Amino acid sequence: MKRTFKIDFVEGHLLIRDNENIILVDTGSPVTMHKESTLSFLGREHRVLNKGVDYLSRLAGVEFTTLMGMDILSQYRVVFDYENEEITFLTHDEAGLEGVEMALPSLMGMILVNMQIAGRQCLMALDTGAPVSYLDDSITRGMQPVGEKEDFHPMAGRYVTPVYELEAEVGGNTFGAPELLNGYDVTFFDIGSTKLLQFGFTTVLKNGKKLTCLGDEPYNPVCEKYVAGSDWMLCEAFCLLAHADIFKPYEKHHSTVADAAKLATELNIPQLVLWHTEDKNYANRKALYTAEARESYHGDLYVPNDLEVIEL
Repeated sequence: MKRTFKIDFVEGHLLIRDNENIILVDTGSPVTMHKESTLSFLGREHRVLNKGVDYLSRLAGVEFTTLMGMDILSQYRVVFDYENEEITFLTHDEAGLEGVEMALPSLMGMILVNMQIAGRQCLMALDTGAPVSYLDDSITRGMQPVGEKEDFHPMAGRYVTPVYELEAEVGGNTFGAPELLNGYDVTFFDIGSTKLLQFGFTTVLKNGKKLTCLGDEPYNPVCEKYVAGSDWMLCEAFCLLAHADIFKPYEKHHSTVADAAKLATELNIPQLVLWHTEDKNYANRKALYTAEARESYHGDLYVPNDLEVIEL
């Protein structure tokens, strides 16, 4: 048996839909909670806890009927494909999967992962139900946070926690980046995504000009303090406004060219770079995007082709 679900990221939580059920997939929970005492999933009937899910849904501010924990997840081979926003459940070994095999100890039904955070060895719980990762504050002591994130705990209610950008190493792969990149002092900031925790960045170039990348989603006013005063702004522009019905940028958490141009005008950005675009009409993209942007933006405009170099 093999079944793939499309992931719906809401406030950093991983949701899938199975018939009438909205399921929050939570590897951090040893048990499954549901509105009823029995959950039908992939042809099986599971006895589950039929209390607590309404309370957790209200506390998270996210609508779901089911919190699926490790008691059910452990019965399948589960493939999390965040890049394609899919999760696949298998009852057998799947040929063709690539990656690094790791020993994964467990504690009270939760999966544990050995990894390095900021150069320190850590044993982390793999918790897909948490929108952010948590560390002992001794690791971040003396560091500057890049933003804040509102979260909750069933026992503590809702709260706000500082967010840090740290380098992590797991399975021989390194994620994150140090603050100094090729000699540039780079500040990463939380873009306030309701889909997943994501970051933009800002830095000052060698010529004293400020460059800011808004990240992979539309501008959020919470980022204003990082964007203000930028000389260069990199803004995703998924498609023309005229083609929004075709490419549906807003459903994908993206902007149109018209949105990006209007934003750059409002923020008084002298140089605007439009990136992360569809490429169905690649040959004419630069001309078409430039024409639409020029309806509201009159600064220096760049719609680069692949591998094109921009002199900053």
